[in-house]
Parts: sequence; C-alpha cells; structure tokens
Amino acid sequence: MKILVTGGSGFIGGTISRKLSENEKFKVFATGRKARPKNLNDTIEYFQMDLNNSFSDLEFDICIHCAGLADDKSTNKDLILQNVIATENLIRRLKGCDLFIFVSSASVYDFKKNPLAKEENASLNNALSTYGRSKLLAEKVVQESSFTSSYILRPRAVYGDFDQTLFPKIAKGFKNGKFTVPGNLRVKSSLTNVNNLAEVVQLIVNNSKKGVHVYNVCDRINYELREVFTEIGQLKSKNIQFVELPIRLVRSIVFLCQLLKIPISFSQQSIDYISQPSTLDNSRVLKELNVDLAHNFSDFIQSKK
Repeated sequence: MKILVTGGSGFIGGTISRKLSENEKFKVFATGRKARPKNLNDTIEYFQMDLNNSFSDLEFDICIHCAGLADDKSTNKDLILQNVIATENLIRRLKGCDLFIFVSSASVYDFKKNPLAKEENASLNNALSTYGRSKLLAEKVVQESSFTSSYILRPRAVYGDFDQTLFPKIAKGFKNGKFTVPGNLRVKSSLTNVNNLAEVVQLIVNNSKKGVHVYNVCDRINYELREVFTEIGQLKSKNIQFVELPIRLVRSIVFLCQLLKIPISFSQQSIDYISQPSTLDNSRVLKELNVDLAHNFSDFIQSKK
C-alpha cells in the first residue's frame, strides 16, 4: 500500500512518516519543499515538491497532508496560498486515493467563546486569527472532496522529538533563568504529544471508515502553562523566575510595533495562546478510535534530562 505524506521534511510529517514506515505493509513516500531531512529513515522515499508549483499526478492509496504554513506573523495572502490553495492543488492531482487525512489545527476554535472546544464549535467568526481561518477554509476543501474516507485532525501545540518551533522557542525565551511573559501563565491548555498524533493516524490508516470524520487530538490530561514553561526552563537553570507584564500593555506594544513594522517576538495570536484557557474535548477520538493517547509532557521532559 502506497502512502504519501506531505510536509515530510517537517516535525509532524517526519514523525508520522517514520511511524508508518515501521509497518512492512506500507511503502511510505514523503515530500516537502526542502532537501531530504536527516530525521527520515532509509525505507522512506523522499522527493522535493512545492504544492503551489506545477507537478504531475500523484498515484497513492492514502495521503496524509501535513504540509502548510503555521507562522502567525504571515500575511493572509500567504496563509491562503500555502494552506488553502495548496490543499486544492494536492487534491486535484491525487489519483486512486481512497483515504485522505488532513492535519489541521486547534486554531480553528475561538477559545474565548469555547474554552473547552468540541469539534462542532469551529466557525469562521471574526475572532479567528488569519492562520485559524486559513486552516478552517482548507478543512472545507477536504470536506467537499470526493474521497471515500476523509479525516480531519485538530491537534494543539504539538511537541516532541525533532520539534523546531514550540519547545525551542520557549527554551530560548529564558534569559539567565528569567522569562518575560504577558500575564501569569496560570491557564489550562491542551497540548499534543506528536506520538499521540501519529498513533491516531496509524489507527485510521489501519481501520478507516467511509465519510468525513473530524477529531480533536490532544493528550489525555490538560496542563497549566506555568508548569509547562517551568519544566522547560529548569532544563537549563534550577532557579526560574517569571517577569509578568500586564496583558493590555503588551497588546498595545505589539499593535504599535506592527503598525510601524518593527520586529517583535510577540504577536496578538501568541498572546492569546498563553493568556487564555484553551482546552480541547477529545472524548470523540477516545471513544470512536479507542486510542490510548498515553504520551504526556512530563515523560517527554524526563527523556530530555
């Protein structure tokens, strides 16, 4: 069985490719815009491809679409191009594909309205970030496709080995044990261990059902972000101190910097991520797929010590 994984040069796509390649029944092909990454094993065939450039038809039994643009500072035009139009181009070129799995994002939810988000809560309202809106529009493209089986997965804050974004960004924020943060980080949030996400994908590949299915995918437990940041910081320093700034002040500074086009590490979206409760209801995926979701952040941190 031939499986195509887009975004195979990235953290999520690379992990899913490796996990699937462990099954001898599958021949895994990974693709991305970069040269072959070091985190893919020799059994995975890799080729470079840009979904927004012309490319030939793709004949695969299964496609797992992980490619996309997740930079919260990107323009709406770039996000639509990389997340929506690229998805349309991919689906148009797929031939003989019965199962399509799309790795979307929990950014499709307005957590101000739904601090515990269920799958049916996603909507194109004005509170969504441009990134979240582009992912939801891409989901619509998938839902309107003609695949026998379509699965849309919505993880939040994916972490794990080979992560080059979330974990390193937090670790880099600690300067001599101090971390400057809007608010106090005492909010509950869902996180997704990349191995839990890969486990869900494996279960779907082995036992897919007809129709369109949408699942929140996150760890079984929720986390207080202050505890998460503390555990990351303590990998570098035993004495951790948080410098708390008023959220309104930080928002005003970010707005002014954006207006004057001054580079700044924070964005309005990143402030939302760490200042408001944002948990996912994962009861549907637990019930319908009977998945373990046993991997958690504490075990991951222990593996780094």
